[in-house]
Amino acid sequence: MQLQKHLAFYNWLFILFLAIPLYAGISIEEPAITHIKPHSVSIEWTTSQKTSGIIEYGTSSELGLIQKSPDFSEGHTVSLDHLKPNQKYIFKMSVQNEKGEKIETKLYSFKTEPLEDSEDATLIKITSSPQVTLLSPYNVTISWETNTPSSSIVFYGVKGKRPKTYISDLETTTHIITLENLTPDVRYFYQVKSKGPQKKITTSAYSSFVTQTKDNHKILPYLLEGPSIATRSSEEIKIEWSTDRPCKSHITWGKVPLASFQTKKAITGEPQRNHTLYLKNLSRGTRYFYTIFLDDNHGNKNHTEVYSFKTEGLD
Repeated sequence: MQLQKHLAFYNWLFILFLAIPLYAGISIEEPAITHIKPHSVSIEWTTSQKTSGIIEYGTSSELGLIQKSPDFSEGHTVSLDHLKPNQKYIFKMSVQNEKGEKIETKLYSFKTEPLEDSEDATLIKITSSPQVTLLSPYNVTISWETNTPSSSIVFYGVKGKRPKTYISDLETTTHIITLENLTPDVRYFYQVKSKGPQKKITTSAYSSFVTQTKDNHKILPYLLEGPSIATRSSEEIKIEWSTDRPCKSHITWGKVPLASFQTKKAITGEPQRNHTLYLKNLSRGTRYFYTIFLDDNHGNKNHTEVYSFKTEGLD
């Protein structure tokens, strides 16, 4: 009888050993579902180790479709295309580290947007998806555009805590919201809303960003001085700035204060600490917005907040 108890005990230990996954060191953060459109969607997630990933998805729990994230990385973004409008999809992620250890998630879901109703002229829509600009470990800017003047609302927070709300009643088509007093090196989830005429509301999909670490300034290149406007005329401007190390740099610029819409680009050339750039063929009496991008000799990249200048007006 005593022998049977010992055997039963060791059998239990053996079963428990088999039940402990060898990949217990891998963990997957909750996915962020972004850029939801009638025919496509993006899914972002991070893992605790460098992994490759697979998304299995479909319109039922049987899934059936596969999209891969083949590169070994801790951050993954996968686009799913050729989807049906106004359709609920179910998906799960599975990842594998460089040792061949695997883990998969539970099932998640999303719903694609319906096709636009072109007959409703009062329908408010987000015409440019929200873009996040990391200003510092504690501050970010979230910007988006709508087809009609509307208010700006941002819900944001970290997993497991009550979200915060930022509200601006200023009605505009270009929305720029700065979130302050954030925690460094933390993933925040957010969603934007805009309320327009007749109290109609448009809402973005949930998305996420990770704030900068406190030590980013030791790793990433940054501006020591400037930018400053050295000379200005009605059609040309000279911008100067200096960096903490030799960098290649370029400017994107345009008439809209969203970095994603500054479609024009100017490059300073070889790596250097002191940078000078001329922007030419500008319009008289016009305000322009620009962002400076930096790239050092070790491949570390950074960019500034959005700056602006105005050309000279008519004499």
